[in-house]
Amino acid sequence: MGLTILRLEDHSGGGGMDGPFDDPELYAIVHIDGQRTETEPLDADELVLEPNWHFSTLVDANRTSIPIKIEIWDEDGLLKFEDEHADLNPVDGEMDLSLDVDLEPCEVRGSVSGPCHLEMEAQGDDGDDDKGGDFDEDVRIVFRVTTGLNVRCMHSPVWPRPGDRVTITAESLTGALTPQVADHIEIRVESGAVHTHAGADRTSHTTGPVPGPTLRYTCLAKYGGTSTDTGWRAVDVGGPREDGGPVAIVTTGDVSQRADIVFVPDRTDYGTDLQRFAGDVGNVIRDAFYGYELFLSHQHYFNFWISSAPGHSGGYDGTNCTLEGPPGLDDTPYLFADAALVLHTRAFRDCARPGAGLLSAELGDHNVVRHEIGHVPFGLADEYCKHRPGANNGSCDGGYFEQPQTPNVYESLQRCRDDAPSVGVSPDVCQEFDPDRADYPPEARFSTSDPAAEDLMVDNTRMRRLDLRRIRWYFGQCDLATREC
Repeated sequence: MGLTILRLEDHSGGGGMDGPFDDPELYAIVHIDGQRTETEPLDADELVLEPNWHFSTLVDANRTSIPIKIEIWDEDGLLKFEDEHADLNPVDGEMDLSLDVDLEPCEVRGSVSGPCHLEMEAQGDDGDDDKGGDFDEDVRIVFRVTTGLNVRCMHSPVWPRPGDRVTITAESLTGALTPQVADHIEIRVESGAVHTHAGADRTSHTTGPVPGPTLRYTCLAKYGGTSTDTGWRAVDVGGPREDGGPVAIVTTGDVSQRADIVFVPDRTDYGTDLQRFAGDVGNVIRDAFYGYELFLSHQHYFNFWISSAPGHSGGYDGTNCTLEGPPGLDDTPYLFADAALVLHTRAFRDCARPGAGLLSAELGDHNVVRHEIGHVPFGLADEYCKHRPGANNGSCDGGYFEQPQTPNVYESLQRCRDDAPSVGVSPDVCQEFDPDRADYPPEARFSTSDPAAEDLMVDNTRMRRLDLRRIRWYFGQCDLATREC
């Protein structure tokens, strides 16, 4: 079980944290399932702090609920009883946040509630709650709860040929994706080889020469009563297919129940250098997909493929999205694909064409990869617009639409307000914005309840409530093998 405290804001009305706190040195005390962790004091002379404190405790997977308690203090003297207690709880008479986390599915209940992986916030009630004194420092806290143990596993070369020796590397990670020393990490290859390393956070195993046509392996990490694994994966061993179709580099299940992502080389940047392209694709999978906790903990929903035929991306010029898929993208070899991602190394504004299942992304820009994947295959609309209150984007040229199921953008303010309670927010947070484009009629004034900044579909940063709801809904469609997956 993991907890990250992302942000602290002073809401005492006393002139900032350098006022009522009097040159504060803030620290957190967090209890996860009874295990207490205290941070080092942090000098705070700003109204807003972003400490990014990470806490993690491995819990028994057989448990159904885990308690979490969050406290924030200001170190005022050598003795703890002199320290000032900050108010985080909106309930009058309570200072700390006490939460219960249900594990299956992972949901947070208590003073605030919602699904795991979502950024949550709470704020003190502006009352006199301090025990035995007249000090009251009201603080707004932004935090995220994540599931516990993760295992990240990759093979190299990512597109092996017959006779290659393939190295498989497994990493044991916390919910915050920091290294976690495991009781043991295990790599199993279908040929019968088993490699186990005790008391480490990573291990590697080299197998081969691999004969083909398929390499299958799985990775597992275990600590105490908790274990997690990748499930069995299949990797195609061989060169380009005769029919020009994509080659499987990581498949975890049938295409009808997976998000199938096909990586396409940009012909300008890669030409015919498929070896370099495949190496870059491996880095994108590891860092953009398996480097994000929600995707890593749901890695069994993804299949990854490589196209040997190139496409092309020229970026978005404010009017047109210049994107070409590989030849035959609409034909039989590619019909299973949910998204064709044209990978390039040049720097320009990326874009997506959801109707064609196409998107582009620049190598190394992992946040943009996740934003464009938000469009295709997950079906999220853009949320940035200069007409939104609090927006800092100078344009309003994205793609705005309302999905029939779990939308993140609504066709009217009232539709947003009607849906707000289903995601645990007040209808009052809905914002209306009017895309500044001639092809939108005046009555199409789109709205959303997600924030105008620090959002996956605004500035390529964090998944917010509506984004997360849509992606979880999509995974649910994969479980049902519907046409949306």
